[in-house]
Amino acid sequence: MYRPAPRPIRLTRAVVRALVAIGLGFLGLVALIYFKQHSMIYHPRPYDPSYAQVLPANGEEISYTLPFGKQTAFYIPARDNGRLPARLWIAFCGNGSLALEQLRAIRGSVPFKATPYVIVWNDSS
Repeated sequence: MYRPAPRPIRLTRAVVRALVAIGLGFLGLVALIYFKQHSMIYHPRPYDPSYAQVLPANGEEISYTLPFGKQTAFYIPARDNGRLPARLWIAFCGNGSLALEQLRAIRGSVPFKATPYVIVWNDSS
């Protein structure tokens, strides 16, 4: 003859199953983040031809190779008729951004006319 399990045992089983399901879901999420972290952290973007118009006419593109990959820097001289500058600003772009995107922000935030700039971009993908 079949007798159902007492109510406290059924409740305990339901709570244990729910906790196991939540734990497995959490572990699945952690595993997904662990295996996909590179694609979620770094988003390399190459320059397209339209970015050549952003670099000022007197700007220079400097490409070089380091042990960890290719680098490109853009040198933008001061507008002070060839005088040696008192300082040189060096800007490194952030994750997923391009160096010449920073040019507009730099021009608006510091004394651009009297200061030359070097903007560095990691172009290894």
